[in-house]
Amino acid sequence: GALDKLKATLVQRLNDYTQLETDSALVQTKLKALLLDLIHNMDVVDQLLAARAGGAADWTWRKQLRYYAPDQARGSGACTLTMVDASFDYTFEYQGNAAKLVH
Repeated sequence: GALDKLKATLVQRLNDYTQLETDSALVQTKLKALLLDLIHNMDVVDQLLAARAGGAADWTWRKQLRYYAPDQARGSGACTLTMVDASFDYTFEYQGNAAKLVH
């Protein structure tokens, strides 16, 4: 199904990203952060597959922290964070990965 295809895409991206070489410390830090996010995404997909999640109302999906892009049609310019029944507008608190977190 769709989750299996997504998993295959994520595995291919992981393979592609781990083959990249760079001498730039900044690019290395960004790549490490991207790899950590990718591995987390793969873990979430694995959880969804293991739970046989059938839709957006499934607990395995609802318990994940999700980010929704601004809805231009409704006039909302804010990114929304959602988990279970809670939703908050993102107000740019995130400062990025600290270098010590991406060894």
